Amino acid sequence: MDNTQYIALSRQMVMRRQLDFIAHNIANADTTGFKAEKPLFVQYVEKAGRKDQITLVSDFGSVRDLREGAFQTTGNPLDLAIHGDGYFAIGQGNDVRYTRNGHFELDEESRLVTSAGDPVLDIDGREIQLGAGDTDITVGPDGTISSRAGLIARLQIVAFERPQDLNREANSLYSTNQDPIDPRNSSVVQGAIEESNVVPVVEMTNMITLLRSYQSVQKLIDTDHNQQRDAVDKIMKA
Repeated sequence: MDNTQYIALSRQMVMRRQLDFIAHNIANADTTGFKAEKPLFVQYVEKAGRKDQITLVSDFGSVRDLREGAFQTTGNPLDLAIHGDGYFAIGQGNDVRYTRNGHFELDEESRLVTSAGDPVLDIDGREIQLGAGDTDITVGPDGTISSRAGLIARLQIVAFERPQDLNREANSLYSTNQDPIDPRNSSVVQGAIEESNVVPVVEMTNMITLLRSYQSVQKLIDTDHNQQRDAVDKIMKA
């Protein structure tokens, strides 16, 4: 295999990785709080002789688009969105996970939980429990939850120095080894959820462009292969 095919295959591998990210973004276009991602690449320059060099590219990781998604008003008092930086703290056994998906509900024990049943944590790391007399639930911009009976709890809203390093998990959750910090500017909006920041039209356009480029590179590989085969045939017949 010559340098032309090495470079072409390197480009195809990059585009295949890009297509995977685009497909994942499109699949989560309706997922509450989802943040679009794209691959991060690193370039390698190799010598191909005394003077010539070839450039190869490999995916190094991913970059998350942390821009805030649009807010959709639902009118549900348990639907919450965070305006600005910050994540809700969610309990999972002895571990804590984090999310921007504030589509919450009450379980059979009147605990505030996610759609997957994981408890939402208060500022002290405890599960938030509502009583029988807790009606007309209101949530203030600082995350304070109250009812007609009085104060219930205050949501734990946290931020991180390196939000790009959060590890994506199932059910719109993130995990990290970082210590949480207080968000610099954030407020809780009641009766709304944050939509995905994926723009489907843009993602579809990128997908079409990549598919066309992928096909063009494949034609280049096929042409180079045919040229090499023809050259071998001519040498064998000479």
